[in-house]
Amino acid sequence: MTMSLLKHRGQLGSVDFDLDTKRLFGKLMFIDDLVTYEASDLEGLEREFRISVDEYLADCEELGVAPNKPFKGSFNVRVGSELHKKVAHRAAETGVGLNDYVIKALEDSLNGGSVVHHEHKHTHVIKGSAIVDYDSPQPSTGEWKISSGSDWSSRKREIGSCH
Repeated sequence: MTMSLLKHRGQLGSVDFDLDTKRLFGKLMFIDDLVTYEASDLEGLEREFRISVDEYLADCEELGVAPNKPFKGSFNVRVGSELHKKVAHRAAETGVGLNDYVIKALEDSLNGGSVVHHEHKHTHVIKGSAIVDYDSPQPSTGEWKISSGSDWSSRKREIGSCH
């Protein structure tokens, strides 16, 4: 479900309705005060919202107070144990902490991207003791480039394509 929001001068307002009175109403969001508005149609609600925002911001300026509710920069998210485990594993696989991984995921989501991380690093034991690290296959050839430990220059990729 997508929630309809009104926006004006950096403020957000809700849009709700009362079926009994056939009225639209809303309130300014993310502020410490209670500022409401109402109307009988959407055009009127938008007008009342803008008036409410303008008056609220003028009152804040006159009183010398910040208009927006301060955010602490932290919040709790209940994700369930399985998702928590998956995210923790993915963060460890990518070499970052859980907090940094979640911050990146949120930033990517807000910037219109999707959270995709696909990287390969393989360690193979050759001839019982020599360890060879293979980086990701080269996109043009599908060959694994050896980064250390062997005189082989490449090894043909033997698995299906990665997506």
